[in-house]
Amino acid sequence: MSESLWLLLGIGVVVLAFRLALLFLQKKKGREEILPYKKQEFLLTPAEKEFFVVLLEAVSDSYLVFAKVRLSDIVSVPKMENKQYYHFFNKIQSKHVDFLLCDKETTKPILAIELDDSSHEKPRRRSRDSLVNAIFESASLPILHIPTAQSYEIEMLSAEIRGIFSTEESS
Repeated sequence: MSESLWLLLGIGVVVLAFRLALLFLQKKKGREEILPYKKQEFLLTPAEKEFFVVLLEAVSDSYLVFAKVRLSDIVSVPKMENKQYYHFFNKIQSKHVDFLLCDKETTKPILAIELDDSSHEKPRRRSRDSLVNAIFESASLPILHIPTAQSYEIEMLSAEIRGIFSTEESS
């Protein structure tokens, strides 16, 4: 075969490959993935919502109150060797606290609050709670555990929160 025939054949193969690639990309582009996500009915459980309303009153206008905050948004892992970093980061990445009080001006985390229902009596949950407590202690951030109840006394909750801050200030 002559050189010009090889050249034409080569160009033909390149054009064919290009057209096939375009056809593939168009088919893939037209086929959008259907995502399975659905909106949660509620952010808070009924018990968490009931406590949240009382907590808002208990702290009045003194603090910002956030619900269901990821630990990785509250505490960080300092720079270290990758393997070590991920070892410590993995301990916090999938965990959250029920409520977080923050300074109104700076949003600095002030106090984490966990609402403890009967699930906190299970061994696995106790282990998780011990780890979270140790993480917060390491980060010098207090955590308050409140047992779930039929109702909550606003003044008692307010006094308990103030007590934690007065203990923190005296240490």
